[in-house]
Amino acid sequence: MKTIESTHNRINNGFALSLFIVGFLLICTFFCALHIEGIFLRLSTWTLPVLLYLWAQRTNPFAYLKLQTTSGLLWACGFCLVVFGLGSVLRGATSANLSISPYVWWDVIILVGLSEEVVFRGFILQQLEEITSSFWLSNVAQAALFTLTHVPYWLSRGTEITAGLVGFVLIAGLILGLVFRKTQSLWACMLIHSVNNFCSIALIYR
Repeated sequence: MKTIESTHNRINNGFALSLFIVGFLLICTFFCALHIEGIFLRLSTWTLPVLLYLWAQRTNPFAYLKLQTTSGLLWACGFCLVVFGLGSVLRGATSANLSISPYVWWDVIILVGLSEEVVFRGFILQQLEEITSSFWLSNVAQAALFTLTHVPYWLSRGTEITAGLVGFVLIAGLILGLVFRKTQSLWACMLIHSVNNFCSIALIYR
């Protein structure tokens, strides 16, 4: 009886998650097609739906998303120093452009990392793992969805979609999933994501 009930719950949760993902992808595509973006839009169409979904499930969003612990931040700082520091040296970074507008700081560097981590690592990864009982399958799936949501943005900006670009975002999604699993803290993923965005915007290479 418990097995039947568990299977029924997994089917229901899988259906609800599928609707959420499809709706999320359609919203992202719609606003990218209209070239509409910004802080309010990111919070209202990315972060808020996840919070409302969890509240509807009578779940504490902050506890579920692993936002009540900062234990992984020190580990994440070390990760950033090693990976981004060494990577910048190897790629030949010569200087950093720190004259970044407040809007870019808040929207592109801070809020992108916050909102995307809430959706993909905090919510979708955990939901998929609960449904499939497999972290590795769930991690690959969330990383693929993470990459897919970037496509409408790239197309709206006229960005050349190369194998290298797709591969970088996919690998980043996989790594962030592993970081979330190791630290059990979404703050660690947010920090790494934001540092990556900062390096992408500010560093100047020879």
